[in-house]
Amino acid sequence: MVGALLPLVLAGVLSVVAVAAAEPRPAWLPGRRVAGVGVVAAAVVGLAALGGQGAPHPGGDPGGRILAALRPAAAAVPSSALVLSRQEREPGWTACGGGRSGWSQVGLDVQFSVPLAGDQVAGGVAGELAELGWRARGSGWAKPVPGGGVAVAALSPGDRAGVWWLRVSAPPEGPACPR
Repeated sequence: MVGALLPLVLAGVLSVVAVAAAEPRPAWLPGRRVAGVGVVAAAVVGLAALGGQGAPHPGGDPGGRILAALRPAAAAVPSSALVLSRQEREPGWTACGGGRSGWSQVGLDVQFSVPLAGDQVAGGVAGELAELGWRARGSGWAKPVPGGGVAVAALSPGDRAGVWWLRVSAPPEGPACPR
């Protein structure tokens, strides 16, 4: 985030300095020069403080490898289903609570509607995920992903009859917030 702001701050400072330098300065207004130097000094101090924030946190999903490994799970949605929404979640650096920070989970959520009974939906999704290398675990499924983590998938009914959610998530590389 800081790295993205740095060019904007620098551009703003340079535009202020350019405007100040372009204006004619009557000899009887020496205070303007002092004010201009003060603006430049404040900008330098601000940029130095931003630069001291450090490099971006290593980890996340470099190259999108983890999310790419999750995408095929969307094929487990029954072929007769109408996909209502599909959302991919790249990890972001965030506050985890308790004074800690870390990467959020990598994820893929598919909401769909299908005119099938619950056991038919669950059986169909389970079969498709098994063909994709997912293994049953608890009330969902699990599969290793790049970076050494284990992705989990869960199927749950939505808030309306015939509407379902397939939610797939995996831990990011590097320090992560708890699930």
